Amino acid sequence: ALRPFLRLCLEAEGAPASNADALANAAQGPSQALMFLQGDGANPLGAGGSTVAGWWQSLEQALTVVSGHAVHGVTNANGRRLYSLVAEEMLTLRPDEPLPSFVLQVLSRGHSWVTLLRIYMKYNRFKDAVDLLALQVQLSQDSLPDAGAVRETRKYSPLQDFPVQSVAQLQRALKASARGGDGAILQCSKKLDATLKKLTDLWEEAEKEWFPAN
Repeated sequence: ALRPFLRLCLEAEGAPASNADALANAAQGPSQALMFLQGDGANPLGAGGSTVAGWWQSLEQALTVVSGHAVHGVTNANGRRLYSLVAEEMLTLRPDEPLPSFVLQVLSRGHSWVTLLRIYMKYNRFKDAVDLLALQVQLSQDSLPDAGAVRETRKYSPLQDFPVQSVAQLQRALKASARGGDGAILQCSKKLDATLKKLTDLWEEAEKEWFPAN
């Protein structure tokens, strides 16, 4: 049921606002309550008066409820799968556009980030993939406990799920593409190399923490 509504949101963004407004006006009254997260029966509320923004707001809330999404991430594999399907549909229909923040906030944190990395690689979104890896390295750095921290209070670290094989594939793909002299690809390749250098240093630090010498 979410897929047709997602397509409606995507198609409406590229069409005149009057098209979306006409559809919303046709549903004025009780039926419109099913179209918007908040509305007065005639217009969406909390969306700056924009019909399309109201639809995106409704989609975001629907994903949150259906997936069981909590504040810090999706709570189960089914939820992660739902968000990943939404991300793939968006990248298929809008290959040059970024994913909306409410999708990124879920898929870029916790265990879901590996899924997002593989989606970016599938659609050749090299810059997004490298930026995501850089974010995970930073989050890994932030997750390392201070000296004397109690073990039970330690946070999740992306290092625990690090997809070595996928990252190696990304590195090879970037190096192969960089041979064509594309400046953006060269920059991505350099950033990935720098990110992996930081990662190596983090691994050494994390190993000391996770496997202390007796």
